[in-house]
Amino acid sequence: MKTRQLQSLSLSIMLVSGFAYADCFPHDSYGTPGGDTLLCHESFEVGYNRELREPDWTAYQLTKESVEKSCSSNPDFRPDPAIPESEQANDDDYDDNVWDKGHLAPRANVDTSCNAELQSVYYTNAAPQHERMNRVGWRTLEGRINKLVRNLNVPVYVITGVTHNTHEIVEGGTIEIPDRFWKAIYIPSLQQSIGFIYKNEELLTDNLFIGVHSLAALEYETGIKTFDISDDEKVTVGAVFSPLYK
Repeated sequence: MKTRQLQSLSLSIMLVSGFAYADCFPHDSYGTPGGDTLLCHESFEVGYNRELREPDWTAYQLTKESVEKSCSSNPDFRPDPAIPESEQANDDDYDDNVWDKGHLAPRANVDTSCNAELQSVYYTNAAPQHERMNRVGWRTLEGRINKLVRNLNVPVYVITGVTHNTHEIVEGGTIEIPDRFWKAIYIPSLQQSIGFIYKNEELLTDNLFIGVHSLAALEYETGIKTFDISDDEKVTVGAVFSPLYK
């Protein structure tokens, strides 16, 4: 009888979330912000906001091996099969406006296989991002993160997220425009961390330094907890990260 009750409870939990959630190792090894719906994909984890129909954050572990692997299938964006399509954005939200489908887990960082690349273009991994942010400064930052991972050859943990304070809707669409994009990065072997926060507008590569924060400052400004690490590891911007913004 107890076994049947436990099985029934487990099934109920899975139905509430809409999918069978498993431990998302190694991407959640140092904690994540949490959320109402967690999606565990091959190369990253998503904290998905069903009400806004956008991700709140993604988390992923990067290694020298993972950033060097790639798939060149170049699939188009599509609905995530784990979530009802009515709870996701679609192409109409991004047509005829300045908003790109901004990957929270960037394809170039998580395309460890063709299946992983396909998962990176689910709508559950995208939020409206200004085209002059996505294609310029933000793209440069993510490329530099990959280079840093290759040079260090140690695991690097990244959480990328958005904030919604203005509640502006995309022109011609139905979803909200995040007012800011942020990244939190942690290297356990060095006990160093850094945060970045930028307004969702044009971002030039020369201005990346403007968004540099300690993790403590990022968490204070956004009200979002990033990694489950000591306060001492959050209060200082790690020197190893200077190539990312200088």
